[in-house]
Amino acid sequence: MYLNFFGLREAPFNNTPTPRFFFSTPEHDEALACLIYVVRESKGLALLTGEAGTGKTLVSRMLVAHFGGSATFAAIHQGCTSPADLLEAICAEFGVEVEPGSGRGTLIKALQDFLVTEFAANRSVVLVVDEAQNLSVECFEQIRMIGNLDAEDAKLLHVILLGQPELHSVIRSPRLRQLRQRVFRGFHLKALTLQQT
Repeated sequence: MYLNFFGLREAPFNNTPTPRFFFSTPEHDEALACLIYVVRESKGLALLTGEAGTGKTLVSRMLVAHFGGSATFAAIHQGCTSPADLLEAICAEFGVEVEPGSGRGTLIKALQDFLVTEFAANRSVVLVVDEAQNLSVECFEQIRMIGNLDAEDAKLLHVILLGQPELHSVIRSPRLRQLRQRVFRGFHLKALTLQQT
């Protein structure tokens, strides 16, 4: 219906964010610039929040497009219920081969070896965790621990946490104060204004 009536080449209003349809607003540009800076300057951990549909995932895909092949990206979209699940998902997304049922120690060692190899090849490694507000405190603690992996005073892993506004409440939990201290920058995306719409 839309294609014929409006003379469009592609169906509009897909649920999957598409970088070539990115609509640049000052807020989205600033959010993207913040994430680029975090990765380029090896700052470690950043937070991007906003209501559903404000463009968090799209901004993260623009980040991937910006770095192209000079950085290695992995995205976690599904909810992980335990630190072991999270580590397995991270290793799988980065293509790190581990034996099924490997323990946390083995998973962390395999991930660290991968990160060191990427660092030696001068490639930044970025983990994007979408819908992060659904993670357990234990999973956040696991993210903090793997985010501590360093080499020659440089972060081996950059973590971008994407989530809805309640992620701020989760991060403010007293149990996550160590993780909160490692957040280099947080940015909140607002809905489009009437004029932008």
